Amino acid sequence: MACKLIAFDLDNTFLYDADTVSAANRRAVEDAAAEGVISAIASGRVFTSLPASALAIPSIRYAITSNGAAIYRLPAPEKRLGDNGDFDKARCFRHAVCVHRVSLPADRVEAIMKVLEDYPSDRYPVSFETFIDDRAYGYADYMRRPTRYGLSPAYIEYVRTTRIMVEDIRSFILEHKNHLDGLDLQVGDPALTQELRQRLRHEVPGIYITSSVPNRIEMANEKAGKAAGIRYLMNIFGIRKEETAAFGDADNDIDMIRAAGTGIAMRNGTASCRKAADYVTKPCREDGFAWAVHHRLGITDRLAVKEKFMRAALREAKKAAAIDEVPIGCVIVRDGQIIARGYNRRNRDRSVMAHAEISAIRKACRALGDWRLNGCTLYVTLEPCPMCAGAIVQSRIDRVMIGSLSDKSGSCGSVVDLMHVKGFDHQVETESGILGEECAALLSGYFRSKRKN
Repeated sequence: MACKLIAFDLDNTFLYDADTVSAANRRAVEDAAAEGVISAIASGRVFTSLPASALAIPSIRYAITSNGAAIYRLPAPEKRLGDNGDFDKARCFRHAVCVHRVSLPADRVEAIMKVLEDYPSDRYPVSFETFIDDRAYGYADYMRRPTRYGLSPAYIEYVRTTRIMVEDIRSFILEHKNHLDGLDLQVGDPALTQELRQRLRHEVPGIYITSSVPNRIEMANEKAGKAAGIRYLMNIFGIRKEETAAFGDADNDIDMIRAAGTGIAMRNGTASCRKAADYVTKPCREDGFAWAVHHRLGITDRLAVKEKFMRAALREAKKAAAIDEVPIGCVIVRDGQIIARGYNRRNRDRSVMAHAEISAIRKACRALGDWRLNGCTLYVTLEPCPMCAGAIVQSRIDRVMIGSLSDKSGSCGSVVDLMHVKGFDHQVETESGILGEECAALLSGYFRSKRKN
């Protein structure tokens, strides 16, 4: 059954580090959106701590934050941009809408802090973080001595730039006990972490307890959790469990992985997370998220498709090189199938019309029995010249995929843009750089050999 909703953890699942999204993972989300799939972040982070690298992806529509304590609908793509056209994080936050929120009950906050009275921070490496109205607050000593509390060096800058530091964090938490989305402990000793987790589970019932890393204890309303978040989205969109997928790497992802129709854990994830999953994908830094989106969920890898057909055009270009012609090749695709091929034969045929694109267009017209090539995509190794660009527009081809650009006669934007002339009755979508280096290398190699001879 086709997937309609994907929810994914950030750190060590979708992100390489605190804020790096790989090109492959970004493309995977965009590929999913092209097939109508809703994508949602599912993070333990507070909303305002989400990285710009993820929020800037227009295809991501929702954010499950604070381990499911708050869910946001992200604004339309244009409302995430500033006046200069670049992503504007502040504007994105301003236009986002919180559609669901559950806070920690005040009496549960008091019960948690009662347990923590036995562990003063001057004697025990116990630090606090709490989340109130989309802001994250932390213990000031946490930043002064991050290694004491077991904070990974890779996340020191992230914490420093996303937390408001408070000296007397314990009093601060109790003063704001009616407004906490979540309360986290960062503990610098593994044995102490385990002791605290056991005590909190036993002495403070009615709360949700989880962990994204071994030395962290994350607490929220008992109705929170990433699983609750994905179920909320399933409900509002009328999506069935079997039409959902969830990705994660840590223990706080387990409930979400089990709640989804297809649960996928990263190979770098915890043993318990991997055990809970239906599938284990490649590690995060090998773009395991993108691999599973394409190979487990069956979402079309549009870049792979483009490269497949450009390689076919390159094979045509090599036919031109074999007869001592400038190596330019072209294929025309409709409904996922090549219906015509062509390569440069201008000198061999003694005809200015014998360009790769013109040859392929003629063959496509014969194949379809019509001069109109609506629904077709043309792949060509070098940006079309004015003559070929005119033929492409006249034949009503939908889009052109270009390998290498031409600063001599390129008519898709390099010298002139004939594909998007407003006065014409047809405009053509264009994209360049598909196997661009390979296409350019074939051309430069041909001319280099000519100069030697």
